[in-house]
Amino acid sequence: MEEGVRTIKFRKELAEKIPRFPNNKESLEELMECSLATLFVHYLSWAARFVRPQKRKSVVSKEVLADPRWLRLRAEIEGLLQKSERGEPLHPHLSEKVIKRGFAAKAARDSSPASRWEDKDQILNTMGFHHFHLSSDVRDNGMTGRTKDILFAEIDNETFTAVAIVDHSVFESDLQDGRLTAEREKLWNISIRRKTEGLPEGTGIFPYLISSSGHNALIVMSAMHFSRVIEELDPKLEDNAFIDQLYAGANRERPRSPRLRWSMNHIDLGIADSKDLFFTVAFGKS
Repeated sequence: MEEGVRTIKFRKELAEKIPRFPNNKESLEELMECSLATLFVHYLSWAARFVRPQKRKSVVSKEVLADPRWLRLRAEIEGLLQKSERGEPLHPHLSEKVIKRGFAAKAARDSSPASRWEDKDQILNTMGFHHFHLSSDVRDNGMTGRTKDILFAEIDNETFTAVAIVDHSVFESDLQDGRLTAEREKLWNISIRRKTEGLPEGTGIFPYLISSSGHNALIVMSAMHFSRVIEELDPKLEDNAFIDQLYAGANRERPRSPRLRWSMNHIDLGIADSKDLFFTVAFGKS
C-alpha cells in the first residue's frame, strides 16, 4: 500500500531522531529505505533505552543492600532514587551510547555476533535491566561522566527497583575460556531469580525472546503493530466523523480546522494536532 504524505513526513522525522553511526547521508537513506515496520524496530529499540520521566516508588533489593559497595555508594544511589520519585529525567545517568548509537549501519547489514550489538543494549534486551552511572556531574552534552561502579535497575510504570551494583566487567559477555565474568554471572543469576520468583520448581519461562537481529521480540511485535495501526488509521485522519471521535474521547473541543500528524511520546504512538494535543493510539512495550 502506497504511503500518504503524512506518513512519509512522519517516517522522515522518525529516522532523523535516531542517532546514527556513522552520522551521514547514507545511514539516513538506509533508514528511510526500510519498511515502516523495520524503521519502528530501530526507533523503539533505541527509545526503549531511555526511561520515561514519571514519579515512581523506590525499592532497593536485598542484593544491593548486601553488596559491600552499598555503604560507599549509598548517597549516590539514594540521590538517583529520589530523582525517580520526583519524576525527574534520568537520562543523564545513562550510557553516552544512547545519544550516539541508535542505529549502526553495520549492525543492520551484518548479523554476526560481533556486529549485532553495535547499536543495542544487550543486557536491557536480554534481562530487562537499565543501568545508570552514579555521578551527579552533568557535562556539556547533558550526560554525567562514566563511573567505575554502576547501578542496574528494573523499571516499570510504578516502581524503580535497584537490583544490582556492578562494575563495567558486566559488559564483557565471556572470558577466553567461555566462562562469564563474575559480575555478568551475578547479574544473570539475579535476573533468573527475579523472573522465577514464586513459580513452581521446574517451571519453564521465556522472559525475553530475542530476534536473530538482536532486537527484543516484544519490540519487533510492537513495531509491526504500530505499522498496521498507521496503515489502518491514516486515511481516517481526513474523515470528520473519526476526528470528532478523537476529540470527544479526549473530552476536548475540536478546532475548526485541525491539522493532525503522527507523533511519538517516548515509545507510544499517537496522533498530535497543531496545539500538540496527543491522542495515544498504540502503546509500546513498557
